[in-house]
Amino acid sequence: MVVPVLYGSTFSLSDARARLERLGLAGRDAGNHWQAYPLEQALVTLSRQYLRSLFLTTGQ
Repeated sequence: MVVPVLYGSTFSLSDARARLERLGLAGRDAGNHWQAYPLEQALVTLSRQYLRSLFLTTGQ
């Protein structure tokens, strides 16, 4: 499914799901249903990714 958004671009739901899954913010449960992970878990995941990227870009 593709959803039109502002300024004539499109937003692909499958692309959004794939990005959330790659970021570790959502996934599929045992019944193959999509679900967002709990906010606390998402914050920890995003913090780790940010610190890892900061470390890689600064070389420290």
